[in-house]
Amino acid sequence: MDITIRKATEKDYPELAKLYDELNTLHSKALPHLFVKLSKTPQDMAYIRSILKSKDAILFIAQSGEEIIGFIEAVVMQPPDHPEAVKRNYAYINDICVKMEYRRSAIGKKLVETVEKWAIESGLSEIQLNVWDFNKRGMAFFENSGFKPLRHIMEKKLKKQA
Repeated sequence: MDITIRKATEKDYPELAKLYDELNTLHSKALPHLFVKLSKTPQDMAYIRSILKSKDAILFIAQSGEEIIGFIEAVVMQPPDHPEAVKRNYAYINDICVKMEYRRSAIGKKLVETVEKWAIESGLSEIQLNVWDFNKRGMAFFENSGFKPLRHIMEKKLKKQA
């Protein structure tokens, strides 16, 4: 399979919206107390345009022939302004998605490598991302791509008082 990775354009929006919806469905099924299943993607055309126009964000797509089969979205971040925090810029992967039928075909790896190259060329110090605990395959993918756990966010459900 011949895969091309390129920067997204506005013309890609209809297919990107489907992939964002696939992500939304994955998260809303696994964590319905945190994510609602939406009838329309919140990543509208205005959102995509803001990424495409930003000097501090990037959106790459993976394409096989004319079909868009995946994407990765990353932004430049800085730690909160705090005396203990080292001042630096780093890349943060907001979202990555590969169509279900194309997973385990090294497409995600190619997308991550493309963001790594972009981050290095942008003078960034590292890449961070968030993976929800239910997503064991995602965690394994990122660990196999060289990512290491940095922190754990934990929750405790509270019972309402009668």
